[in-house]
Amino acid sequence: NLRRSLSGSIDVNALSIAADSGLSPAQGYVTPSVTLGQTPYRQLMGLSQMAYDPQGARSLMSSALAELKLRKLPSLTLLVPDFGGSVNVTSLIQGWQKELSTYINISMIPESDVMNAVRSGSFDIALVPYSADYNSPKSILSNFGSGAAQNYSGYSNDTYNSLLSAADASRSTGQLVDTYRKIRNTFRYFLSNLYDFEYAKHAVPYEKLHPLDRWAMT
Repeated sequence: NLRRSLSGSIDVNALSIAADSGLSPAQGYVTPSVTLGQTPYRQLMGLSQMAYDPQGARSLMSSALAELKLRKLPSLTLLVPDFGGSVNVTSLIQGWQKELSTYINISMIPESDVMNAVRSGSFDIALVPYSADYNSPKSILSNFGSGAAQNYSGYSNDTYNSLLSAADASRSTGQLVDTYRKIRNTFRYFLSNLYDFEYAKHAVPYEKLHPLDRWAMT
């Protein structure tokens, strides 16, 4: 609910106009421009464009705060790479304050510093650029697989990796769509388990990790 609330309070059309020519709103894990064959991936998945719905966003925020047992969100800082149209983009993201009465601090820093913060886990929210080598959902989703060069957070899950491999073995568009749907749902499920994770409170120092966990991180 929190993620959907923050998404619904942003006017994506205005965001697209204000963004630098090299940037575009992702709309989700896989962008609208990615296709399977000649058909947009998001159409095959039955996914609609992120709707600008301030009233719905406020309702979702109320539900999210109730779930988290909070009266309001704590102070958060959004890390933004200092490039291109970021200034215009970040001014629009302040719609969170207008529509949700939620203030998000914005810190514009060099892209390398944003990446270092994401890799270490020492951030609240970050605007992270992702790219794909070719026009395929897997080219995007593989970025979150174990050992991927753009897997900046170090996310790792055997089920997710197995589903990525299964996508290569799919023989029809229907099988491929079903596999990608499982990948998407798996990713969303494990992300939802992190809703109350606080780095300062829950992070375990590397030297105190189980040997198997240390091995997985190398």
